[in-house]
Amino acid sequence: MKLFVDGQVTEEFVGALPESKVAEWLRKALPSKYGSQLKGAKSLLRQNLPAKAREILELIVAAESDNEEAVLLLAQTHLASDPKLATKTVDSITLGSQSFEEAEAIRTVAALFERAEAQDSFKPDSVRDLYVAAIDKARSNDFGAAIDDLIEVVRKNRYYDDDGSRKACVAIFTLLGGDHEVTRQYRPVLSAALF
Repeated sequence: MKLFVDGQVTEEFVGALPESKVAEWLRKALPSKYGSQLKGAKSLLRQNLPAKAREILELIVAAESDNEEAVLLLAQTHLASDPKLATKTVDSITLGSQSFEEAEAIRTVAALFERAEAQDSFKPDSVRDLYVAAIDKARSNDFGAAIDDLIEVVRKNRYYDDDGSRKACVAIFTLLGGDHEVTRQYRPVLSAALF
């Protein structure tokens, strides 16, 4: 069974499935009727306009609560302003979901932002101030500068905050996506710093 969208195979499976499983497969595989709105919301997020993106995404999630792409994007609109709400937004995305890795990235970044609000939660170390500055830059969507600082923390004290810098870098790369310029530029730099 192959599903074509705009002339391209987007999903497929082989073998016999019960009707309920086929219906579930179709529900997950069929593109959202809100595809253009999702693209618009992504564009607004890239432009650092989370409030405008949130308006669009809340409407989509209200209509399609199982639209994990919209849920993930909505959570991202809350990351900087309300990390707890960002985490709560992705509660429905659990292990086994295709979006689990992205949801875990949101949870990782949100937890880091929450801890940074109480700066005394980080142990004293020569890299502490650099680490906190990197988190602040990430919260301001200055991801290139944040990753640059986080990689410097990795170089100086890899295991500070339970390997927090490496985990934060990986989470940010996951959220930005593999084709984002920051991910393409800094992923090899992080690898070099680690090895």
